[in-house]
Amino acid sequence: MRTYSGLLATLFSLLMFSSALSGCIFSDDSPEPGSDLEAIFNWSPTTSIQAGTDVTFNGSSSLPQDGSLTYRWDFNGDGSNDASGQEKTTSYASEGTYQVILTVTDGLGEASSTKEIIILAKNAVLPTADTGSENPDSDCQGNEAPSGNFYLIYICEPEKSSNDRNTRVTTTVNLDGSASDPGSTNHYMTDWVWDLNTNIDSDGNGIEDDDVDETGEVHEWKDGAR
Repeated sequence: MRTYSGLLATLFSLLMFSSALSGCIFSDDSPEPGSDLEAIFNWSPTTSIQAGTDVTFNGSSSLPQDGSLTYRWDFNGDGSNDASGQEKTTSYASEGTYQVILTVTDGLGEASSTKEIIILAKNAVLPTADTGSENPDSDCQGNEAPSGNFYLIYICEPEKSSNDRNTRVTTTVNLDGSASDPGSTNHYMTDWVWDLNTNIDSDGNGIEDDDVDETGEVHEWKDGAR
């Protein structure tokens, strides 16, 4: 009988730390000009940004994506137009929390989105995140398993047939961020924030790798495999 084995290899990311629709309605049967507009943007790097560091803002996810949009950026929330274009790079001279506003226009209407970006002092001591790792010696067939800075979990169910459509197995992954470093002997760790899937924007802010899915130095992730 063929046996069933499941393999889960997942890289985890440990982080140390609407649009307004405008337009005129002509009739109940007519579409609203600009009603499909949505300003969506993100930036890179996303966290631990120090004063003087280049930050690239990207509004390419804005809707519609048909080439009709123009883009206006206000990088400090003062109401003035600081730049135009789908992607722009800027830097902040001083630490602080700044409001960034993207306004998109299609000639019929406009929509804006506002987000806050935190800028650290230029000489700020930054912590180093360490997600930990878990690597078995072998896979379900006894072959040598790869090693590295990631969590590799094998789920072996020898009694399950490979054509069993109702097979469902689970496991718990013990995430451990205790090896993270505060960056200085004068500092200490206060918060651990886990983003369990850096391909999903679970908080809807347009940034995929800054979600607060779980907190704590260690975490039992029971949804790690199915």
